[in-house]
Amino acid sequence: TTTNTSIEINVSIEEANLDEVKFNWNGTNYTMYNDSLVLMMNFDNVSALGESYSSSDSVVVDLSSVGNNGITKNSVGGSWTTGKYGGAFDFEASSSEYIISSASNSIINEENFTMSAWFNPNTIAADDGGDRVITFYKGASAGSAIYIGVGNSNKFQFGYTNDGAVFSQVNVDIISTGNWYHGVVV
Repeated sequence: TTTNTSIEINVSIEEANLDEVKFNWNGTNYTMYNDSLVLMMNFDNVSALGESYSSSDSVVVDLSSVGNNGITKNSVGGSWTTGKYGGAFDFEASSSEYIISSASNSIINEENFTMSAWFNPNTIAADDGGDRVITFYKGASAGSAIYIGVGNSNKFQFGYTNDGAVFSQVNVDIISTGNWYHGVVV
């Protein structure tokens, strides 16, 4: 018997015009990639994609068919390092380093969506606002946003703000520094 209930599968696909990826498990197809995906960044610094993580304003390529490429901002835009799988960015919250994605209504234009990110916090924020891992702003102003992140008291956060006021926020007490987490909100 085994206590391991997971399996790692590593697949590399090199296809310029990829339309769909499905994984079949016990006769059930699980769609992993299709035209409903609106943002996917691998953080692997792949020069063939036009990525070069060496300074601020480095391009981080969106692998979805939408093209919501990101740009690293402030300082050197975070240092590129080893991630849970492949590459990652190490951002300093105190210096406001981040990646900003191209303005696109496709990112949060739907009522039903999923957001996910791997993250490994070095510190835990002391305030309720926390350190956001992903934030998508709706419209031209920064007033309405959907975000996931790490909040005070070691909480995984998901929230929605409307005109700057927190409309809804869910906190789950599970986060500690120095560990990798895969946060998913559906």
